[in-house]
Amino acid sequence: MLVTVTPFGELSLCVACLHNSRLNHTRRSFIVSILAGLSIGLQNYLFSISASSLSRKLRSLSLRAILRQDSKSDSQFLDVISSQFCSRVL
Repeated sequence: MLVTVTPFGELSLCVACLHNSRLNHTRRSFIVSILAGLSIGLQNYLFSISASSLSRKLRSLSLRAILRQDSKSDSQFLDVISSQFCSRVL
């Protein structure tokens, strides 16, 4: 705390209050910056978790769709071959 000796007591009190005000402002700024950093970190963590979950789900669905297409095309291919084979045998 800043203490000054002046003939006017009000002036020394004002200087002390100004010093405390700056110190409190610095403390508040420090606390707010820590809270902001923690909230940004939490937000990034939650976004990364949701993005990985969405990517995993999309990969699974696309693989299932590809496998479904392959099984349909294989069965159609086998139907064509079997029909050609049957027509040649008969």
